[in-house]
Amino acid sequence: MALNLCHRSLTELIIIAEQKEKGNNCVCNSDTIKFYQFTLHYMFVLEICKLLEARNISKEANYASLYRLNIQVLESIGNDYKSSHDSINKELNEISESNLFKKIKDYRHKKLAHSDRNQEFGPLNFKGFSKNELKDCKLLLEKVTGLFNLCMSKYENEFHFPKISTTFGFLTNYEDYRSYAFLDYRKFLNWKTLNVSELK
Repeated sequence: MALNLCHRSLTELIIIAEQKEKGNNCVCNSDTIKFYQFTLHYMFVLEICKLLEARNISKEANYASLYRLNIQVLESIGNDYKSSHDSINKELNEISESNLFKKIKDYRHKKLAHSDRNQEFGPLNFKGFSKNELKDCKLLLEKVTGLFNLCMSKYENEFHFPKISTTFGFLTNYEDYRSYAFLDYRKFLNWKTLNVSELK
């Protein structure tokens, strides 16, 4: 589930960033989408931390941790998995020490999960990842997904993310939706006025 939520939230963030770059700012800069962007950052950051940290803030084992999964597979398969286990752990350590993951953890501690002291002017002023950082996050998530699939390959199983999103269509067609809604609302008012007149 953590992996699924990471993919879904990051996909949405990338769609919004691309629409902003295309100049579709009317809806992308609305309070609704800005708040949605904040919640997407919150979801991505907290879920990727679950996957990449062996222990949570109270020092207990992280249930969604890939370190934990890797150990469980080793305990289940035995020595045949030992080289894969060591290789996966090495890659997880490298990702966990990367500058990008350090920024992700900084967002978690100072801007999102524990934001009261460090977040000025509320969530709508949260800037979040730049377009290039979103690309880096996508590459990082692809690596994490690959490591998850490597663990699960011993059970002939792997993660597939369904690429379904209505956000792209909504953002690209927003002005058309708004124009149609206005016309439809006028039709409704005309219909209502006629019906009230008939009742009288």
